[in-house]
Amino acid sequence: MVNMRDGDAHIRDCGTVCTGNASALVINTYRGPKDEDRLRNGFHHILKPAGCRYHWFNEAELTRCLAGRSVLNIGGSTALSVQRGFERLSSNMVHKRTWWWDYGRTGVSNNHDEATGRSQFGSSTVRTQFIHHPFRYGLTNVLAPGPAVLALKSAAEYEKLMCDHDVVIFESGLHDFSTPDRRVHHQLLAACGQPQPCTDNDLMRLIRNESWRLDPLASYQAHLTKLMGMWQRCNESRFVQSSQRKRPLKPFRPIFKLSVCPNPATELRSCNTDWGYNSMGHYLLVANQVARQIVEASGFEVFDTFPALVHAAPRWYDEHGHDALHADQLSDLVTQMLINQLCDDPS
Repeated sequence: MVNMRDGDAHIRDCGTVCTGNASALVINTYRGPKDEDRLRNGFHHILKPAGCRYHWFNEAELTRCLAGRSVLNIGGSTALSVQRGFERLSSNMVHKRTWWWDYGRTGVSNNHDEATGRSQFGSSTVRTQFIHHPFRYGLTNVLAPGPAVLALKSAAEYEKLMCDHDVVIFESGLHDFSTPDRRVHHQLLAACGQPQPCTDNDLMRLIRNESWRLDPLASYQAHLTKLMGMWQRCNESRFVQSSQRKRPLKPFRPIFKLSVCPNPATELRSCNTDWGYNSMGHYLLVANQVARQIVEASGFEVFDTFPALVHAAPRWYDEHGHDALHADQLSDLVTQMLINQLCDDPS
């Protein structure tokens, strides 16, 4: 982490290879009606990667980079950080006037889990699709949607949605390692916190007979493998369509967004939180290692926010540091990290 108190520390530390206005784009960024002043909240740092080769993209540079590509941001509520980060770069004042309604909500209560706001950069569009209902199911909501889903109703529909976009940023992990709900979490603590451990039969009754929860890591591996199959079919379909056209289609580029690092202050209370494994950084780090191995072995890429959030001050998380997983203070930094991965050449 590089101290930014004097405004130009990143230039001195990086020489000439760190370019762009980090202070304007990350520290003194656009604020919605309920957004906190980041300087007052102690947000004086940016991430300096090995070799310090980040460029801080503005709207014009991002527009050139996306070059008309359609972007789908898909995931749970932490995908909101990417959604907000992209829109903050936009100068569209129509969107800015409805900032809190369009970009300050997670979309988890209506809109069929589709975020209302869409960011426009020239002919490129960035849209967000949440996979939030039913709560705490993660990839299961995509691969085997149940009757309670608010979004798409079948795996085939999700596959088509992803295939129809040029760039897909898919975030999962947090909900895949949680308990079904708070009531179940406390039942598990009460039943299995005894000297005699719970058996699988005991657990099945408590976890609504959802056998995939008995071994969440193995289930996550199996679910990720199925998701990679979807992406491979998208690749093949895009190739066939391109071969049939005079002008080739843009390549299909899916990126798997690894889990965020939870707030260390809330992690200290994780044994009694209402979530389960996904409030514990160690377990999520293991999950990220597993996800990286599967995704990269399938020929696709991952996007890792863990290094940025593992060093975050607890007060940077939502609700003045009381939130475990959402860190809107870091949304612009995370988005700039993603854009740097998308845009190899900042020029």
